[in-house]
Amino acid sequence: MALQEADVEAWWSGNVPQSSYLATLLSMSHVVEGEHSHRKRLNYGTSLISQVEMVEINSQSTPSTFPLPSKGFVIAKVEVEDQSYVVVSIHLDPIRASIRDTQIDTLVEELSTFDVPRIVMGDFNIQWGAELDAYCSKLEVRPYDPLNNHVTFPKLNRRLDWILVSEELDFVEYQTHDVALSDHKLLSATLVVLDN
Repeated sequence: MALQEADVEAWWSGNVPQSSYLATLLSMSHVVEGEHSHRKRLNYGTSLISQVEMVEINSQSTPSTFPLPSKGFVIAKVEVEDQSYVVVSIHLDPIRASIRDTQIDTLVEELSTFDVPRIVMGDFNIQWGAELDAYCSKLEVRPYDPLNNHVTFPKLNRRLDWILVSEELDFVEYQTHDVALSDHKLLSATLVVLDN
């Protein structure tokens, strides 16, 4: 599970580490938290929650358009049924493409050390088009049905959140869910490993 803007220590959520709290509720024992926004009593970022152990963990903060807080990503490797995967939770800048380019380039550099199938999930803050298509090429991943308007940010009627997978994987099911926890909709996907 990938989360963005998950509070680690924030006064507005009672200083509850949200990812750890959610992992406990879901009986998931492994949590990776990336603190990308560091302000007094206001620390939050991206996170990963898993039922299986996560290794080779990295967290990167990346600058955003001033005066917005930093964004970033967390990355980890998991093993499921004797197959390793790299999973990413990412949050990109909502305003400037040039900053998103730099953020993606940072992720591409980190992913270059992994030679396993990849799953990149998060709030890209852009809809499908030339920019996101270029990011998919750089990351060597693809989306589910990119031209279908699976709205994830109802306030602007836009699809800003994506689950992207490498060529070794395919989508069996892909859904958006209305939840009261966020101004974004929750995404879920069921994946299958393709035969070589």
